[in-house]
Parts: sequence; C-alpha cells; structure tokens
Amino acid sequence: MKIEKLTLSIIALCTCFIVSCSADRAYYEHDPNPVASIQKTYGEPDRIDTLRDGSERMIYYTRDPLGKHVYPVEAGSVMDHSYLQRYFIIKDGKVIGGGTR
Repeated sequence: MKIEKLTLSIIALCTCFIVSCSADRAYYEHDPNPVASIQKTYGEPDRIDTLRDGSERMIYYTRDPLGKHVYPVEAGSVMDHSYLQRYFIIKDGKVIGGGTR
C-alpha cells in the first residue's frame, strides 16, 4: 500500500512538473522582456545552444528532487542523472518553447 501511494505521488509530481514546463510559452507571452525575467529567476544560463532556425536554447542545470545531488560533469559529456536540464527556446526575444530533459 505504501509503495502504491509513493508511486502515485511521484507520478503526480512528475506530471505537475511537465505541465509547468509546457506552459513556458503561455507564461512569458505577455512579458515585455522574457529573457530578463528568466535570468532574474534562474540566473545566467549554464549553456546556450544556437539552433538551425536562428533561435537559442538557454539551458540551466537544476537538481532532480529524486536524484543523488552530485554536481554535473562537463557539458557535452554524459550527464549525471541527479540533474535535469531546464531549457527555454528563445527567438527574436520571445519564448517560443521550453521543457526539461
């Protein structure tokens, strides 16, 4: 019984996290300067990738609440699974997407 409750709690937590990440575009849609708002909340990005269409992916390493809490290895290497990559896709100063890997 405890395992079922724990499993349901984990599923609910993950679902809430996924829904919150998928709402990035709607949340920042009316913000006049979404990049500044993101940086105010998360700080400077850990990595910025330029995509083929000219947009940028701003990546932040955030702790996985279920992980081991060890620091990640160098970017581009195999990542420690105790961290998640929280990212925002920015084009022309607007948030056009986001998520977690």
